[in-house]
Amino acid sequence: MKKLMTFTLLGLLILALTLPLAAQPAASATAETAWSFVNSGQQLTIGKTNSVVLADLNGNGDLHILESNDFQNRRWTNDGNGVFFFLPTNYGTGGTESAVADLNGDGHLDFFVARKRVLTSDTGENQVWLAAENNSFITFQNSGQQLGNANSRGVALADLNGDGFVDAFVANSRYAGDPPVGNGNTVWFNDGNGNFSDSGQRLGISDSEAVALADLNGDGFVDAAVANGGSNNRISKVWFNDGDGNFSDSGQNLGTDWSLDVAIGDVNGDGHPDIVFGKLSGNVQLWLNNGSGVFSSGQTFADGQSVALGDLDGDDDLDLVIGKLAGVGSNQVWENDGAGSFTNSGLSLGSEVVYDIALGDVDHDGDLDILFAGNGTDEVLWFNQTPQYFEVVATIYLPLVNK
Repeated sequence: MKKLMTFTLLGLLILALTLPLAAQPAASATAETAWSFVNSGQQLTIGKTNSVVLADLNGNGDLHILESNDFQNRRWTNDGNGVFFFLPTNYGTGGTESAVADLNGDGHLDFFVARKRVLTSDTGENQVWLAAENNSFITFQNSGQQLGNANSRGVALADLNGDGFVDAFVANSRYAGDPPVGNGNTVWFNDGNGNFSDSGQRLGISDSEAVALADLNGDGFVDAAVANGGSNNRISKVWFNDGDGNFSDSGQNLGTDWSLDVAIGDVNGDGHPDIVFGKLSGNVQLWLNNGSGVFSSGQTFADGQSVALGDLDGDDDLDLVIGKLAGVGSNQVWENDGAGSFTNSGLSLGSEVVYDIALGDVDHDGDLDILFAGNGTDEVLWFNQTPQYFEVVATIYLPLVNK
């Protein structure tokens, strides 16, 4: 009996030693997170990059980069380890933001490009680029569509009218010299083949800078949160969808500062999507959702014009990444305690001006890395080396072999 007990204790000890050291309840480990990010040292841009997307653009399981640039919209291919090389491709110019989805139902990711007006004579038509498979190699072709004539600043994709096809919500602003009233945001319906038609809606009179989509009021339809800026009508808005893709102003005032970016996610674990706005003026602001799409102001953060939400430390809640303004502070990560209360991690991820942020596991190590879109040489990829915490959901007793 004594010998059996000895083997039992030894077996349990071996089992304990083989478990990950981080395998403990996230709540007890959150305050002890050893935050760590390493600059990859890669220069991934030429000129000003307005927006970046991380997506598997060629179906090989790696996350690649799609850049929307003033100069040229570009693509960078991942070698599988987070090392990127440039493909000599040109997907047009004047891109302010791109959004990626399968737009024509062929199983390949396509992208919708929101384009700004560079010159007074420009009409700033947005474009749709469709993937084509050529000898197992994915290329992208301009569909030839010229969608809208506004100074578009942002785009988000989702099925907005319930027909099973991915539609587009485009945030529009004014160009210098335009009338003081904005052009209104536009909704474009997809016919399922990647062909878009104007819904005819002109939503709002503000200079809109960005849009994010989610079911904000729990009715099963995708709504919109819009970051507004400019010199007039800066009130950021929530627009409710009736299910047929028709949007109405919720009537809420989500801040009057000049907002440049918006991110949506459930930060306090109540099952309702909350909203964070990045600002050109004023602090980054969190807005908490009561479940009916009614928002109340929450925590404020450091100045920052770009924001992104993602679980960076593996504790099953959404942390916040903030990209800095010109001449103000540094790029930061704020740790979520799971209840929507954030603490500055103390990380300083460079002092570059950041126009956009993309999160994704580019090196296949199981955590989210950070890609900052900047100006000139300021596009920086940071590898996440923060220890990831795992929640213990069961205790397993393994059979012991007594030899």
